Amino acid sequence: MCECTIKKIFVNGEKIVSFIRHSLVEGVRQLDKTDLKVQFRQLRAGDENAFVCIYQTLKQPVYTICWRIVQVRETAEDLTQDIFLKLYISPPDESVKNERAWVFQMAHNASIDALRKHRECSWDGHERPSGHLDLNSLDQSLDLEAAMSMLPEEYRLVLTLHLNADLTFHQIGQVMNLSLSAVYRIYRKAIKLLQQLLNGGTV
Repeated sequence: MCECTIKKIFVNGEKIVSFIRHSLVEGVRQLDKTDLKVQFRQLRAGDENAFVCIYQTLKQPVYTICWRIVQVRETAEDLTQDIFLKLYISPPDESVKNERAWVFQMAHNASIDALRKHRECSWDGHERPSGHLDLNSLDQSLDLEAAMSMLPEEYRLVLTLHLNADLTFHQIGQVMNLSLSAVYRIYRKAIKLLQQLLNGGTV
């Protein structure tokens, strides 16, 4: 399957976010870690069906990681598409022990790069970059996503990698280049602050 064909899977007839959040392939189930490793092995051998299985399993956590970092849905959609295109064209080799963490590392790096480029283009050094939650627009009762959006970027990412991407604290440390104790500390602070925001507090 050529790159132009694989792009059509994502963009033909509907926005990528709709495909990311709602599309289902009949008969495809969510894969456990062992099954996922088998699918990556088959993908390296050129099995297109393996790619579809991998996509269905990892699409939501990858999108969530991207969105929680860049805070702009259109950018997160584009990043998700690019990440899976790159994954299809160049899957991780056999030396990668945890392919799922490898994909999440790619999502993290791509999102950080996109955020950095955005700030370089639009941030004058005094104002916050666009795309951040407007606190004045919130109702007194904050929903979970609004509260997550208000967390510091590092807190938001640790929660996302653990709760949405299902990574262990050790794997999160590898992705973010942090010690295990630092990940624990950030996670505890993030949970505490999230609860505070959900109860109507502020950052």
